[in-house]
Amino acid sequence: MKKPLLFSSIFCVFAVFANPQTIWEGEKIIDKEVIVAKQDLLIKPGSKITFKGKGILIVQQGNFTADGAEFAAENPVENQFRIRFSNGRIEVKNCQFNNMAAKNPARFLHGFIRIQYAKGVISGNTFTKSSGIALLNSNALPVENNQFTDGTDGICLFNSGEHRVVNNSFFNMSGSCIQLNGSASSQIANNRFENCALAVLLYNKTRNTQVTGNSVFGGKTGFKLWHSGNGNLFSANLFENIQGAAFEAGGRNFSGSTIYANNCIYNCRYAFIIPKTAPDAAVIIRDNAVCKARVGISGNTGKIIAENNLLWKVKHPSSVKPDCQLEMKNTINADPLFKDAANGDYRPADNSPLLKSGSSGGNIGLFQ
Repeated sequence: MKKPLLFSSIFCVFAVFANPQTIWEGEKIIDKEVIVAKQDLLIKPGSKITFKGKGILIVQQGNFTADGAEFAAENPVENQFRIRFSNGRIEVKNCQFNNMAAKNPARFLHGFIRIQYAKGVISGNTFTKSSGIALLNSNALPVENNQFTDGTDGICLFNSGEHRVVNNSFFNMSGSCIQLNGSASSQIANNRFENCALAVLLYNKTRNTQVTGNSVFGGKTGFKLWHSGNGNLFSANLFENIQGAAFEAGGRNFSGSTIYANNCIYNCRYAFIIPKTAPDAAVIIRDNAVCKARVGISGNTGKIIAENNLLWKVKHPSSVKPDCQLEMKNTINADPLFKDAANGDYRPADNSPLLKSGSSGGNIGLFQ
Protein backbone atom coordinates (compact mmCIF):
# COMPACT_ATOMS: atom_id res chain seq x y z
CA MET A 1 0.00 0.00 0.00
CA LYS A 2 1.33 3.43 -0.94
CA LYS A 3 2.29 5.58 2.06
CA PRO A 4 0.88 9.14 2.22
CA LEU A 5 3.34 12.00 1.79
CA LEU A 6 4.53 13.46 5.06
CA PHE A 7 4.22 17.12 3.94
CA SER A 8 0.52 16.59 3.26
CA SER A 9 -0.07 15.87 6.94
CA ILE A 10 1.97 18.88 7.94
CA PHE A 11 0.03 21.11 5.56
CA CYS A 12 -3.24 19.92 7.03
CA VAL A 13 -2.10 20.89 10.52
CA PHE A 14 -1.12 24.38 9.33
CA ALA A 15 -4.34 24.78 7.43
CA VAL A 16 -6.39 24.07 10.54
CA PHE A 17 -4.60 26.63 12.70
CA ALA A 18 -3.78 29.41 10.18
CA ASN A 19 -5.83 32.59 10.42
CA PRO A 20 -7.94 33.60 7.45
CA GLN A 21 -6.68 36.73 5.71
CA THR A 22 -8.46 40.03 5.12
CA ILE A 23 -6.97 42.18 2.35
CA TRP A 24 -7.51 45.91 1.98
CA GLU A 25 -6.49 47.78 -1.14
CA GLY A 26 -7.43 51.07 -2.74
CA GLU A 27 -9.31 53.60 -0.62
CA LYS A 28 -11.13 52.74 2.59
CA ILE A 29 -13.01 55.03 4.97
CA ILE A 30 -13.33 54.14 8.65
CA ASP A 31 -16.07 56.19 10.30
CA LYS A 32 -17.09 53.72 13.01
CA GLU A 33 -15.53 50.93 15.04
CA VAL A 34 -14.06 48.29 12.75
CA ILE A 35 -12.87 45.04 14.34
CA VAL A 36 -10.65 42.48 12.65
CA ALA A 37 -10.37 39.56 15.07
CA LYS A 38 -8.64 36.20 14.64
CA GLN A 39 -7.77 37.20 11.10
CA ASP A 40 -4.62 38.50 9.43
CA LEU A 41 -5.05 42.00 8.01
CA LEU A 42 -2.96 42.88 4.96
CA ILE A 43 -3.02 46.45 3.67
CA LYS A 44 -1.52 46.55 0.20
CA PRO A 45 0.92 49.19 -1.09
CA GLY A 46 -0.77 52.31 -2.43
CA SER A 47 -3.85 51.89 -0.24
CA LYS A 48 -5.28 54.92 1.53
CA ILE A 49 -7.08 54.52 4.85
CA THR A 50 -9.02 57.59 6.02
CA PHE A 51 -10.48 57.91 9.52
CA LYS A 52 -13.51 60.12 10.03
CA GLY A 53 -15.45 61.12 13.14
CA LYS A 54 -15.04 58.51 15.88
CA GLY A 55 -13.87 55.78 13.53
CA ILE A 56 -11.29 53.39 15.00
CA LEU A 57 -9.63 50.18 13.84
CA ILE A 58 -9.13 47.23 16.22
CA VAL A 59 -6.99 44.29 15.13
CA GLN A 60 -6.54 41.44 17.59
CA GLN A 61 -5.36 37.83 17.67
CA GLY A 62 -3.94 38.00 14.17
CA ASN A 63 -1.15 39.59 12.15
CA PHE A 64 -1.22 43.16 10.85
CA THR A 65 0.88 44.00 7.79
CA ALA A 66 1.05 47.34 5.98
CA ASP A 67 3.76 48.38 3.52
CA GLY A 68 3.67 51.56 1.44
CA ALA A 69 0.16 52.56 2.53
CA GLU A 70 -1.19 55.96 3.60
CA PHE A 71 -3.20 56.61 6.76
CA ALA A 72 -4.94 59.92 7.47
CA ALA A 73 -7.59 61.36 9.78
CA GLU A 74 -9.91 64.30 9.25
CA ASN A 75 -10.06 65.17 12.96
CA PRO A 76 -8.41 64.29 16.29
CA VAL A 77 -10.14 61.54 18.25
CA GLU A 78 -11.07 62.15 21.90
CA ASN A 79 -9.84 59.79 24.66
CA GLN A 80 -9.21 56.97 22.24
CA PHE A 81 -6.59 55.39 20.01
CA ARG A 82 -7.29 55.42 16.28
CA ILE A 83 -5.69 52.00 15.89
CA ARG A 84 -5.46 49.26 18.53
CA PHE A 85 -3.47 46.10 17.88
CA SER A 86 -2.90 43.18 20.26
CA ASN A 87 -1.81 39.56 20.43
CA GLY A 88 -0.02 39.00 17.17
CA ARG A 89 2.71 40.21 14.86
CA ILE A 90 2.68 43.71 13.40
CA GLU A 91 4.81 44.90 10.50
CA VAL A 92 4.33 48.50 9.41
CA LYS A 93 6.88 49.68 6.87
CA ASN A 94 7.26 52.63 4.51
CA CYS A 95 3.83 54.05 5.33
CA GLN A 96 2.67 57.66 5.69
CA PHE A 97 0.60 58.81 8.65
CA ASN A 98 -0.95 62.27 8.41
CA ASN A 99 -3.00 64.08 11.07
CA MET A 100 -3.38 60.88 13.09
CA ALA A 101 -3.85 62.74 16.35
CA ALA A 102 -5.44 61.60 19.60
CA LYS A 103 -6.30 63.80 22.55
CA ASN A 104 -5.12 62.31 25.86
CA PRO A 105 -6.01 58.66 25.20
CA ALA A 106 -4.53 57.63 28.58
CA ARG A 107 -2.61 59.18 31.44
CA PHE A 108 0.72 57.55 30.57
CA LEU A 109 0.09 56.22 27.08
CA HIS A 110 0.26 58.80 24.33
CA GLY A 111 -0.23 58.07 20.65
CA PHE A 112 -2.74 57.35 17.95
CA ILE A 113 -1.82 53.65 17.79
CA ARG A 114 -1.58 51.24 20.71
CA ILE A 115 0.39 48.03 20.17
CA GLN A 116 0.01 45.46 22.96
CA TYR A 117 1.41 41.94 23.49
CA ALA A 118 3.04 42.06 20.09
CA LYS A 119 6.12 41.19 18.06
CA GLY A 120 7.15 42.70 14.74
CA VAL A 121 8.79 45.85 13.40
CA ILE A 122 7.93 49.52 12.75
CA SER A 123 10.31 50.82 10.10
CA GLY A 124 10.73 53.49 7.43
CA ASN A 125 7.48 55.37 8.12
CA THR A 126 6.72 59.08 8.21
CA PHE A 127 4.46 60.54 10.89
CA THR A 128 3.26 64.11 10.27
CA LYS A 129 1.09 66.05 12.74
CA SER A 130 0.39 62.77 14.52
CA SER A 131 0.44 61.55 18.12
CA GLY A 132 2.86 58.68 17.68
CA ILE A 133 3.20 55.05 18.78
CA ALA A 134 2.43 53.43 22.16
CA LEU A 135 4.00 50.01 22.79
CA LEU A 136 2.49 48.23 25.79
CA ASN A 137 3.62 44.93 27.32
CA SER A 138 5.65 44.07 24.24
CA ASN A 139 9.26 43.00 23.87
CA ALA A 140 11.98 43.08 21.23
CA LEU A 141 10.01 45.11 18.68
CA PRO A 142 12.37 47.37 16.68
CA VAL A 143 11.29 50.94 15.89
CA GLU A 144 13.79 52.22 13.35
CA ASN A 145 14.36 54.64 10.48
CA ASN A 146 11.09 56.53 11.04
CA GLN A 147 10.52 60.28 10.81
CA PHE A 148 8.23 62.27 13.12
CA THR A 149 7.37 65.89 12.26
CA ASP A 150 5.15 68.55 13.87
CA GLY A 151 3.48 66.08 16.21
CA THR A 152 3.04 65.68 19.96
CA ASP A 153 4.62 62.51 21.39
CA GLY A 154 6.64 60.14 19.23
CA ILE A 155 7.30 56.71 20.76
CA CYS A 156 6.10 55.48 24.18
CA LEU A 157 7.37 52.18 25.62
CA PHE A 158 5.19 51.16 28.57
CA ASN A 159 6.08 48.10 30.66
CA SER A 160 8.08 46.80 27.72
CA GLY A 161 11.65 45.72 27.20
CA GLU A 162 14.49 44.83 24.87
CA HIS A 163 13.39 47.27 22.19
CA ARG A 164 15.71 48.90 19.68
CA VAL A 165 14.68 52.49 18.97
CA VAL A 166 17.33 53.50 16.46
CA ASN A 167 17.96 55.87 13.55
CA ASN A 168 14.71 57.80 13.93
CA SER A 169 14.35 61.54 13.30
CA PHE A 170 12.16 64.00 15.19
CA PHE A 171 11.40 67.57 14.15
CA ASN A 172 9.36 70.20 16.01
CA MET A 173 7.66 67.79 18.41
CA SER A 174 5.71 69.41 21.27
CA GLY A 175 5.79 66.44 23.68
CA SER A 176 8.33 63.76 24.54
CA CYS A 177 9.85 62.24 21.42
CA ILE A 178 10.82 58.96 23.08
CA GLN A 179 9.33 57.97 26.42
CA LEU A 180 10.11 54.85 28.45
CA ASN A 181 7.74 54.13 31.33
CA GLY A 182 8.47 51.15 33.55
CA SER A 183 10.55 49.60 30.79
CA ALA A 184 13.86 47.75 30.80
CA SER A 185 16.87 46.72 28.76
CA SER A 186 16.15 48.78 25.66
CA GLN A 187 18.54 50.57 23.32
CA ILE A 188 17.92 54.18 22.27
CA ALA A 189 20.61 54.90 19.69
CA ASN A 190 21.55 57.16 16.79
CA ASN A 191 18.34 59.16 16.81
CA ARG A 192 18.22 62.83 15.78
CA PHE A 193 16.12 65.52 17.44
CA GLU A 194 15.65 69.08 16.18
CA ASN A 195 13.68 71.80 17.99
CA CYS A 196 11.69 69.41 20.17
CA ALA A 197 10.29 70.04 23.65
CA LEU A 198 11.82 66.91 25.19
CA ALA A 199 13.97 64.39 23.34
CA VAL A 200 14.03 61.39 25.71
CA LEU A 201 12.18 60.70 28.97
CA LEU A 202 12.97 57.74 31.24
CA TYR A 203 10.21 57.39 33.80
CA ASN A 204 8.91 55.18 36.59
CA LYS A 205 11.62 52.60 37.34
CA THR A 206 12.88 52.38 33.78
CA ARG A 207 16.17 50.52 34.12
CA ASN A 208 19.16 49.02 32.31
CA THR A 209 18.60 51.22 29.28
CA GLN A 210 21.40 52.39 27.01
CA VAL A 211 20.94 55.82 25.43
CA THR A 212 23.89 56.26 23.06
CA GLY A 213 24.97 58.13 19.97
CA ASN A 214 21.96 60.46 19.77
CA SER A 215 22.04 64.10 18.59
CA VAL A 216 19.86 66.87 20.01
CA PHE A 217 19.77 70.28 18.35
CA GLY A 218 17.76 73.13 19.88
CA GLY A 219 14.59 72.60 21.87
CA LYS A 220 13.79 72.94 25.57
CA THR A 221 15.24 69.84 27.26
CA GLY A 222 17.50 67.07 26.09
CA PHE A 223 17.15 63.91 28.22
CA LYS A 224 15.13 63.64 31.42
CA LEU A 225 14.94 60.96 34.11
CA TRP A 226 12.05 60.95 36.56
CA HIS A 227 11.62 58.31 39.27
CA SER A 228 14.14 56.29 37.31
CA GLY A 229 15.50 52.84 38.07
CA ASN A 230 19.02 51.50 38.10
CA GLY A 231 21.66 50.76 35.50
CA ASN A 232 20.86 53.44 32.93
CA LEU A 233 23.72 54.62 30.72
CA PHE A 234 23.87 57.85 28.71
CA SER A 235 26.91 57.80 26.46
CA ALA A 236 28.31 59.55 23.37
CA ASN A 237 25.33 61.88 22.91
CA LEU A 238 25.59 65.36 21.40
CA PHE A 239 23.62 68.38 22.66
CA GLU A 240 23.73 71.75 20.93
CA ASN A 241 21.85 74.98 21.70
CA ILE A 242 19.45 73.56 24.31
CA GLN A 243 17.33 76.24 26.00
CA GLY A 244 17.23 74.40 29.32
CA ALA A 245 19.23 71.36 30.43
CA ALA A 246 21.00 68.75 28.36
CA PHE A 247 20.39 66.26 31.21
CA GLU A 248 17.81 66.59 33.95
CA ALA A 249 17.03 64.02 36.64
CA GLY A 250 14.50 64.18 39.42
CA GLY A 251 12.03 62.31 41.57
CA ARG A 252 13.14 59.11 43.30
CA ASN A 253 16.14 57.12 42.12
CA PHE A 254 15.06 53.71 43.36
CA SER A 255 18.47 51.98 43.39
CA GLY A 256 21.78 51.69 41.65
CA SER A 257 23.62 54.34 39.68
CA THR A 258 23.12 56.37 36.54
CA ILE A 259 26.18 56.96 34.35
CA TYR A 260 26.71 59.92 32.02
CA ALA A 261 29.84 59.33 29.97
CA ASN A 262 31.56 60.77 26.89
CA ASN A 263 28.79 63.20 26.00
CA CYS A 264 29.39 66.54 24.30
CA ILE A 265 27.33 69.51 25.51
CA TYR A 266 27.75 72.73 23.56
CA ASN A 267 26.05 76.07 24.16
CA CYS A 268 23.32 74.81 26.51
CA ARG A 269 22.01 76.70 29.54
CA TYR A 270 22.58 73.78 31.91
CA ALA A 271 24.64 70.65 31.40
CA PHE A 272 23.46 68.45 34.30
CA ILE A 273 20.59 69.11 36.72
CA ILE A 274 20.46 66.40 39.40
CA PRO A 275 18.03 67.51 42.13
CA LYS A 276 18.00 64.24 44.08
CA THR A 277 19.51 60.77 44.27
CA ALA A 278 18.59 57.88 46.55
CA PRO A 279 20.75 57.32 49.67
CA ASP A 280 22.25 54.12 48.25
CA ALA A 281 22.81 55.48 44.74
CA ALA A 282 25.28 57.75 42.99
CA VAL A 283 25.21 59.68 39.76
CA ILE A 284 28.47 59.27 37.85
CA ILE A 285 29.47 62.02 35.40
CA ARG A 286 32.71 61.26 33.61
CA ASP A 287 34.62 62.01 30.43
CA ASN A 288 32.14 64.64 29.22
CA ALA A 289 32.97 67.80 27.29
CA VAL A 290 30.89 70.81 28.37
CA CYS A 291 31.40 74.09 26.52
CA LYS A 292 29.58 77.41 26.78
CA ALA A 293 27.07 76.76 29.56
CA ARG A 294 25.67 78.78 32.44
CA VAL A 295 25.87 75.88 34.91
CA GLY A 296 27.87 72.68 34.62
CA ILE A 297 26.51 70.49 37.44
CA SER A 298 23.55 71.40 39.65
CA GLY A 299 22.47 69.24 42.60
CA ASN A 300 20.28 69.45 45.70
CA THR A 301 20.69 66.17 47.63
CA GLY A 302 22.48 62.86 47.24
CA LYS A 303 25.85 61.91 45.82
CA ILE A 304 27.37 62.99 42.50
CA ILE A 305 30.77 61.81 41.31
CA ALA A 306 32.21 63.95 38.50
CA GLU A 307 35.58 62.92 37.14
CA ASN A 308 37.74 63.62 34.10
CA ASN A 309 35.35 66.15 32.57
CA LEU A 310 36.28 69.20 30.50
CA LEU A 311 34.39 72.39 31.33
CA TRP A 312 35.18 75.38 29.12
CA LYS A 313 33.48 78.77 29.31
CA VAL A 314 31.07 77.48 31.96
CA LYS A 315 30.01 80.38 34.18
CA HIS A 316 29.27 78.18 37.20
CA PRO A 317 31.07 74.81 36.97
CA SER A 318 28.99 73.57 39.92
CA SER A 319 25.99 74.82 41.87
CA VAL A 320 25.00 72.45 44.68
CA LYS A 321 23.07 72.69 47.95
CA PRO A 322 24.62 71.70 51.30
CA ASP A 323 22.85 68.32 51.26
CA CYS A 324 24.46 67.38 47.95
CA GLN A 325 27.76 65.51 48.13
CA LEU A 326 29.65 66.44 44.96
CA GLU A 327 33.05 64.93 44.25
CA MET A 328 34.80 66.68 41.34
CA LYS A 329 38.12 65.19 40.28
CA ASN A 330 40.51 65.82 37.40
CA THR A 331 38.40 68.60 35.85
CA ILE A 332 40.00 70.27 32.85
CA ASN A 333 39.37 73.98 32.22
CA ALA A 334 40.72 74.55 28.72
CA ASP A 335 39.62 75.12 25.15
CA PRO A 336 38.68 71.66 23.81
CA LEU A 337 40.07 72.54 20.39
CA PHE A 338 37.33 70.96 18.33
CA LYS A 339 38.11 70.80 14.63
CA ASP A 340 35.19 73.06 13.62
CA ALA A 341 32.52 73.46 16.31
CA ALA A 342 30.89 76.35 14.46
CA ASN A 343 29.95 73.91 11.70
CA GLY A 344 29.12 70.96 13.93
CA ASP A 345 32.46 69.15 13.77
CA TYR A 346 33.23 68.13 17.36
CA ARG A 347 36.15 65.88 16.59
CA PRO A 348 39.24 66.79 18.62
CA ALA A 349 42.17 68.39 16.84
CA ASP A 350 45.54 66.68 17.07
CA ASN A 351 46.57 68.92 19.99
CA SER A 352 43.20 68.82 21.80
CA PRO A 353 43.22 68.37 25.61
CA LEU A 354 40.38 65.87 25.10
CA LEU A 355 42.80 63.25 23.86
CA LYS A 356 43.82 60.58 26.37
CA SER A 357 42.59 62.69 29.29
CA GLY A 358 39.60 60.59 30.22
CA SER A 359 39.13 57.68 32.58
CA SER A 360 41.53 54.77 32.02
CA GLY A 361 43.46 56.81 29.47
CA GLY A 362 40.60 57.19 26.99
CA ASN A 363 39.38 60.39 25.37
CA ILE A 364 36.94 62.93 26.74
CA GLY A 365 33.90 63.62 24.57
CA LEU A 366 32.30 61.79 21.68
CA PHE A 367 35.23 60.30 19.83
CA GLN A 368 37.35 57.44 21.17
